[in-house]
Amino acid sequence: MASLNPDAVLESPPSFRGPGRGLSVQVAAAQPIWPLVCILYASLLPSEVHVLLGGQYLYAPRILSILLLPWILIHLLRGTFRVHLADAGVLLGCAWMVLSFAVYYGTVADTMRAVAIVFDMAIPYLLARMSITSFFDLRRTLILFAPGIFIAGALLVVESISHTAIVKPLASAIFGNLPQFESGGVVAASRDYEGFRFGLLRASGGFPHPILAGLYLVSSLTIYAMSRLRGWPMFAGIAAGLTAFFTVSSTAFLSFFLFLIFMIYDRIQRITSFLSWRRFMLITGIPLFVLQFGSKNGVIAILGRYALDPQTAFYRKLIWQYGTQSVFKHPWFGIGFTSYERLPWMVESIDNYWLLLAVRHGFLAPVLILCTVIPTIWLLAMRGIRRSEDDRMLSVGLASSLFMMTLLVFTVAIFGGFTAWFYSVLGLSLSAALSPIKPDLTHGRSR
Repeated sequence: MASLNPDAVLESPPSFRGPGRGLSVQVAAAQPIWPLVCILYASLLPSEVHVLLGGQYLYAPRILSILLLPWILIHLLRGTFRVHLADAGVLLGCAWMVLSFAVYYGTVADTMRAVAIVFDMAIPYLLARMSITSFFDLRRTLILFAPGIFIAGALLVVESISHTAIVKPLASAIFGNLPQFESGGVVAASRDYEGFRFGLLRASGGFPHPILAGLYLVSSLTIYAMSRLRGWPMFAGIAAGLTAFFTVSSTAFLSFFLFLIFMIYDRIQRITSFLSWRRFMLITGIPLFVLQFGSKNGVIAILGRYALDPQTAFYRKLIWQYGTQSVFKHPWFGIGFTSYERLPWMVESIDNYWLLLAVRHGFLAPVLILCTVIPTIWLLAMRGIRRSEDDRMLSVGLASSLFMMTLLVFTVAIFGGFTAWFYSVLGLSLSAALSPIKPDLTHGRSR
């Protein structure tokens, strides 16, 4: 029977798929990773798993974040965690979000709503930053998380093929219907209305939405496929990632395409001296930046070409058009939960995470957070080439996953468990990038 003890798995030579060898690790130096593992499992639970306390809806990741808050405070008070310059983007971005609500609404009650949103972002990020100190810690986390994400993907497949939602109705029967919000207030109970494509239900399983389900699973596939693990954790992680197909989402299919591009490029750049991840980031990053902020529809116009539903692509262009107009009118502190000006027939939701932050909190909120995301991807790429081949591969997997999510949330708003997943991956990626470099002089490759 396969062992569920990550230390036992990592101690055996077959644990890593290296070039004809295993890795020697020191289990005694392992960092406690259980807080991060707990928040990752919580991110897989549907938002229907919730309680109402003091007028606030507490979902599984939020409940766990509250319970783990003392653990974070202990680390901060003991000085065992050092804030890096790259952390400033997320921390200042979260602070600006709270300030924006305080300025716009001017009441404690409304400001606390921003605190709740920030809490869902900052706590998973800090848990990941404090739990991971090495690639060894990260691989232990992936091993423990593999059974959970495999089950989550399997349930999604069952829902899609059977044309029957299972996870959310079951959770609703136990915890009650999940509220649906507009302008920050409850208007109705949520419902599944995603429909069918290619004869399959656009399943979401326990994830917030089929689009987010697909992006969650493929972004995890990118990490597991390049983790250099072996055996059941590798199989479970990759199999779970492939189940994203059953969301029948344009975002999932585009994610698969990006995953293949990353894998092929990594294979090519390992056999040629011209190509490198630094050049890849410059070749792709600079044009995307110029296109996003120098054209009318930005990245949305490109991503929309790959949408299975042309009407959806057109609608997202309208969201970008009217959303940016709102940001220009209220650039500093946004409009909170107030409806933005748009065509009468358009709904209130903004299917663009970075634009949503800018509309609600002002343009500085997404800019500051991206000031953590972009340096993290850069550090993974630049420091990764100096590491052992196994750690270099995982660095590429993390950078690719983070790049994929950062790009594709231009087409969807993130909420629920996906928020915990995104900021956990951001935090653990930065921790991995900053971990000490121990090059493999025999099998490693640097350039």
